Amino acid sequence: MDLVLNPKTEKLLGYFLANPGQSLLLQGPRGSGKSSIVKWLASNLLSCSDKLVITNPFFLLITPDEKKLINIDKIRQINNFLSTKVPDNQHSINRIVAIDNADFMSLEAQNALLKNLEEPPVNTLFLLTTSVSNKLLPTIKSRLPIIKIIPPSRQDIQIYLQNKGLKSTDSELAINISSGLSGLASEIANNLDNHPLIQAATITREILTTNQYQKLVKINEIYKDKELLANIFALMQQMAKLALEKADNQQFNHWNNVLSHSYIAANQLNNHVNPKLILTELMLNI
Repeated sequence: MDLVLNPKTEKLLGYFLANPGQSLLLQGPRGSGKSSIVKWLASNLLSCSDKLVITNPFFLLITPDEKKLINIDKIRQINNFLSTKVPDNQHSINRIVAIDNADFMSLEAQNALLKNLEEPPVNTLFLLTTSVSNKLLPTIKSRLPIIKIIPPSRQDIQIYLQNKGLKSTDSELAINISSGLSGLASEIANNLDNHPLIQAATITREILTTNQYQKLVKINEIYKDKELLANIFALMQQMAKLALEKADNQQFNHWNNVLSHSYIAANQLNNHVNPKLILTELMLNI
């Protein structure tokens, strides 16, 4: 698997592989590598390469659409998939339905899925991932054993990235921007020139180090890209938290102010406040 794991998480996944049930929920923050773990588990259970498992005829992967939604039509694909004949072999699992970011399922889709979870076909595994488990119906969660993805140490991630040939400065950059999330750190490391978080980090540093006039000029360059703004606000919070750990009395008030107003900006963005207004208020207050 192209991912580094916390030893406790790795042990739990090993236990599951040794004695797989018919359902499993992987729970962890976005960027923790859940999608890679799904492919790793599936490749082991279906005895194929994790790079080729996505094309395996006995592996169905359901993901959110461009609107970040998994609707009932996607769940209906499962019934067609389950109607296909599987090879008669000795494996305890010979067919896998994976639902990545299951918390994006509509209520209708969740209710449709529930029927499959209540009476799963023999030798079939339902493998779900979620970042926000409280968005799943209690009736669904009650039918899924859960493995929580515990983040590995920063040192383990750094060793892993350097073993892949990354310079120590680049691996440190990837770890810092990803907040120590191994999946996201690996993704950034594989795309240092073009990853959107690299661009967001560059802009965030510009905002935090320029005068107020330059901050206000920057608004027109970035206000139309909501995904970029979300990344900027998140990175600003992260930078402020790191700075507060080392800040003296004079710096503390500044970084606490940055942290407070970046939280406000992020909440306003989530509540669909005008991005120009959000940025103007932020730039005038940090």
